[in-house]
Amino acid sequence: MIEPYTAVGLIPSFWGIRRREDITKNLEHLESLTKAAFWLSSLDIPVRLVAIPEGALQGFNDEVLDVDHAEFARTCAIDIPGPETDRLGRLARNWGVFIMAQAKARHEDWPDRFFNVGFVIDPDGAVILKHYKIVALLPCERSVSPHDLFDWWVAKYGRNLQAFWPVADTIIGRLGIMMAMEGNYPENGRGLALNGAEIVYRASLPTPFTENDYRGAIVGKQRDTNGSTFVSGVISIEALRHHRQNAQVTNWPKDIRSELAQIIYEQPIYPKNLYIDKIPGRHAEYKRQVIDGQVRLMQERGIWKAPANG
Repeated sequence: MIEPYTAVGLIPSFWGIRRREDITKNLEHLESLTKAAFWLSSLDIPVRLVAIPEGALQGFNDEVLDVDHAEFARTCAIDIPGPETDRLGRLARNWGVFIMAQAKARHEDWPDRFFNVGFVIDPDGAVILKHYKIVALLPCERSVSPHDLFDWWVAKYGRNLQAFWPVADTIIGRLGIMMAMEGNYPENGRGLALNGAEIVYRASLPTPFTENDYRGAIVGKQRDTNGSTFVSGVISIEALRHHRQNAQVTNWPKDIRSELAQIIYEQPIYPKNLYIDKIPGRHAEYKRQVIDGQVRLMQERGIWKAPANG
């Protein structure tokens, strides 16, 4: 049985980095904030999970400043595991918690490319899950998606849910990750749900969207937006499992009509394998080479109508 526990979401200040060494300042701040958040939040029900938001380690300089992709991969992206996750691992061991976080990181097989990676660290300090973000903020976020290397990815990891929407089965429940733009596409949530996820790290959306449990109830709210702070709420995995077993309507995945959904996606839309043979370019290049063509594609297929003025 999994007893109810408190999950803490940190809301830190963070500093955009120009080199990998700059991450140290953000890590020091996270360690200090965790100490305060953990002590206060555990006075009622024990804290077993700490969530660190997207951007907290590196900021978003790669996106905002339109940094050269390969240069950022060399000078700012991390390795997972690596020194930064080792330091978060010590934090997890110190407090006896799971940590869910995010970083722009390299893949050992693609040294000149970086990905947006969500990861889970267990109380022993080990990285037990890595999720490579499926959908980036496409006009400006040039991190590579598994879909951009689709054929290679399937050959290496398989064509299955765990390859794209991985879930880790832990003593506090089954953990999965869905970051930022991924939440705009229901397939990502359903991919996690059908892979057995019970707790999902839903990073980088405003309150209250990241604080809802399986019934849509707000379990924690932080009204203070001045400076670094945190938010916490109680999680009951057993209540979730009871609901899924006994509900007749709102345990939605049992009712998915998958044969109909397959019709929707029979024709490919966004081009796969986009970065197998080339490195992601700058913002303007992406708009010219991809976005403009995708808009034309939707109009040519008759899905979208062009405006009257052309």
